[in-house]
Amino acid sequence: MTELAPPVGGFAALRGWLLASRRNAGIVVAGVVWVGFVANFAVLYIAGGDAPYQYQWVQRLYGQRAHADGYFFGLGLLEAPFYGIGRLLRRTGVHIVGGFPVEMVMVALGTGLVVVPAGFLLVRLLRALDLAAIGTSLLAAFFGTSLVFWVVFSPGKNHPADAALFTLVVYLVYRYFRGDARRSRLLWALGATLGFSITVRYFSGAEAVALVATLLAFRRVADAIRIACSTAVTCALLFAIPLALGTPVFGGGYGVSQQSGFYPLNPLRMLFTDHRGLFVWSPVTVLALAGLVLLYRRRADLRPFLVAVYAMGAAIVASYAFVPYWDGAWSFGQRYYTPLFPLVVLGLAALFDAARGRARIAVAALTVAATAWSLFLCFNLFFIGGHVYTGPTFGDGAVGVARLQSKTHTPWGQYAWSIYYRSRLVKPLVPWPFSHS
Repeated sequence: MTELAPPVGGFAALRGWLLASRRNAGIVVAGVVWVGFVANFAVLYIAGGDAPYQYQWVQRLYGQRAHADGYFFGLGLLEAPFYGIGRLLRRTGVHIVGGFPVEMVMVALGTGLVVVPAGFLLVRLLRALDLAAIGTSLLAAFFGTSLVFWVVFSPGKNHPADAALFTLVVYLVYRYFRGDARRSRLLWALGATLGFSITVRYFSGAEAVALVATLLAFRRVADAIRIACSTAVTCALLFAIPLALGTPVFGGGYGVSQQSGFYPLNPLRMLFTDHRGLFVWSPVTVLALAGLVLLYRRRADLRPFLVAVYAMGAAIVASYAFVPYWDGAWSFGQRYYTPLFPLVVLGLAALFDAARGRARIAVAALTVAATAWSLFLCFNLFFIGGHVYTGPTFGDGAVGVARLQSKTHTPWGQYAWSIYYRSRLVKPLVPWPFSHS
């Protein structure tokens, strides 16, 4: 029998494009869903809490403000380019967008956009690991954790940036253990990223300690020293910026970072309680944890890399045993564990990859249910909770937030109208058939 000749010319290109399209379909769908959701619901102002402190620091950086605090000033450094875009738009005559100053709108959108490059890095990582369901895992980790709340409904806080920076660290650690020819550059890049991460959120220092300790355990002493030195130097140089501006970093009007002690039960509270437990508010993390265990057992070639990133994730969890606050005050879920986002994506993809046949269908069903639960809590907290909880904190846990609709006697029609009213894309296309009442 005569063998068919391989496709040539335009046919080969078409075949390659079709194969690539099939491979990228899930990722493209995930991107479209993410962009659509953000465009439809994204809040265009800097929310309360400590978010205004970083925004005011950026204003001080641009000379628009006489005094400011340098609390988590690294987030301000990330916000600075977006604030600059706002200043340029103001010069063109654009002063207000959606009822808010154009600079604030640009910063609010920019603090959420930092997760976009993190998503690209995770796609590259998961493809390099040859794992399955990349798009599904990304969507589930985004909508099933607190990240969606801080990107879309409460922008301006450092949690999305914290998650994006830890994603970069995980990716660089993979490149390092893969034996990249530019290992020396990777070490300095890791140190610089970790040093900058500390200025965005001081608890990121736990990641650096865990990584250095892991390398020492692997007897890679020289590499551990390089990372430790580059982290310290980067951090010291960056801290010179707020000091030069005369903006206090650990004091001023926001001194919560100075509180410390030893509270060993905090990590357990942050994982398991209904009040702010990660596993209760974001059950996709339970599935991800199972996937991380399976990945370690099934892929012996990845174990040095996995040990390093698992150690950093555990350090993030354990670090809050040294401060009295753990619930995050007015918060959606366990916001302090938002940087675990890349590990959630990795674990979910590993779980899908390990499952076959009906087991994969069951994993998909559980993932959808867990993500829907978290998104339901998110909608309740934003569309109803904002009218109920007016103080700096609230006592309800996940169950209480889930019951908000019945507790506040909010009719389903009014609830649906509230979601519809805040939409940007749906409202112009689909007229609301009922009155507000």
